[in-house]
Amino acid sequence: MQKEYTQTKEQVLEGLRTDRQGLSAQEAEKRLREHGENRLKEAEKLTLLQRFVQQLKDPMLLILLAAAAVSAVTNILSHESFTEVIIILLVVLLNAVLGVVQESKAEAAIEALQTMTAATCKVLRDGKITVLHSADLVPGDVVLLEAGDAVPADGRLLESASLKIEEAALTGESVPVNKTAETISAEGDVPLGDRKNMVYMGSTIVYGRAVAVVTATGMDTERGVYVISVNALGSVLRDYIRPNDVILELGGKTVNNLADLQKAVQETDLKQPQTMVIFRSQKENKLTLPGNLLK
Repeated sequence: MQKEYTQTKEQVLEGLRTDRQGLSAQEAEKRLREHGENRLKEAEKLTLLQRFVQQLKDPMLLILLAAAAVSAVTNILSHESFTEVIIILLVVLLNAVLGVVQESKAEAAIEALQTMTAATCKVLRDGKITVLHSADLVPGDVVLLEAGDAVPADGRLLESASLKIEEAALTGESVPVNKTAETISAEGDVPLGDRKNMVYMGSTIVYGRAVAVVTATGMDTERGVYVISVNALGSVLRDYIRPNDVILELGGKTVNNLADLQKAVQETDLKQPQTMVIFRSQKENKLTLPGNLLK
């Protein structure tokens, strides 16, 4: 199937069953039910029991549990009461419960904040400019972009005026790239960074303005594909690599950006013992982790 970046604007619009005036409200609602909201799939939330167990993994609590065990053995041998043991266990239990409660409250607060600050974008619906939540976008919508906007979904440019976009997170480009609405003449797949007539979710408009038709939303976007690839890393991201750690190498392949990581995950058998995951921790130490530790 011919890619959008190798098709003319008219071909793309025809393939998406839309036009330059955008979708009607009825058609957009129908497509929203079909494709779902324009959101990336979030990681599965831990249950209360899992959070409680995580709290018990705290080094200080483990020391207290060890002290309780030693105290229990001593009391048994000396036939003394278990008052100290009970007090220690109560402290550990109370600390773990409070940790779970605080973590749940913080998560609820973040979710409420995200709802209040939900991203919006300008869309043509029934030929009129409408401001919508980005989550309500569907393939075939025509969006208006200008400097300072975050690109809400993947799209094919229909119009472009001095457009420059920052795509560092996706392509590794250190400077904003120039974009054009012209068709790309190429056979086969074109690297992400060379698709000059496409815009992608997560990138930012640095200069100029543009009109684009949405070609993919949610997990069907390039960013969504990356999220799926990262999920293939399994529990290593939770158990070993912290949020601020930086992955340097995976399976012998250097990782400089999201595109590199996506490719490395797809081409690497993470369950093989010879597979290595090299990353830099928050303490700036370069660490190496065997891939067969993945669960």
